[in-house]
Amino acid sequence: FEPDVAAEAARVASGHAAGDAVVLHKLHKQYGREKVALHELSLGIAKGECFGYLGINGAGKSTTLQILHGALAPSSGAVAVNGHALPAGLRQARAATGYCPQFDALHDLLTVEEELELYARLKGVVNVAGAVEAKLAQFGLQPFRAKRTQGLSGGNKRKVSTAIALLGDPALLLLDEPSTGMDPAARRAMWDVIVGVLSEKRCAVVLTTHSMEECQALCTRIGILVSGQLKCLGSAQHLKH
Repeated sequence: FEPDVAAEAARVASGHAAGDAVVLHKLHKQYGREKVALHELSLGIAKGECFGYLGINGAGKSTTLQILHGALAPSSGAVAVNGHALPAGLRQARAATGYCPQFDALHDLLTVEEELELYARLKGVVNVAGAVEAKLAQFGLQPFRAKRTQGLSGGNKRKVSTAIALLGDPALLLLDEPSTGMDPAARRAMWDVIVGVLSEKRCAVVLTTHSMEECQALCTRIGILVSGQLKCLGSAQHLKH
């Protein structure tokens, strides 16, 4: 392992990452005898940090996010989200987590406004109407509020999925390739939203992407995942050199 990867594993093993929003200790995910999706991944991600996960398809990026959201169980190792160990504390952890999956899971027949309202209610948001209006404005979705989600462009579907993830002011935001299909202007507008969330220091963000440019714009640290193993870890500047 690269020294920074080994140092992070030692930090997690020693308990110094215990206060982080995400703590993974020797996280391992294997399918059957052959397919290893994640190999003993150790990582801590603090509130106010945006951690960028770079890697080709099949590297294990989405698998990590699915484990953090409780959709997948690890084969071995320890996972804690917002201080709650998984799977025992999944309900409490998920209540404070926003998740934008890689593929949009929207209800075709609902309008954009109805979709946001549905998830605001499911998340127990107190002022539903206010939260919906705020997200429509934040993501520039007002012109599409009455449009069914099935008729949206790929980029606008990603906006809705990311807006849903941000409802309820989560302590952890999991974004799986959030800007896929967006034009450059929409991508930069989304980056501005995420930077604004990070500036409040109340939320940790884990972002998967193929784009080094996206990592440079958003991420305080970047991890490069190759065949389920963390190979490099550091700032964008560090990794470029």
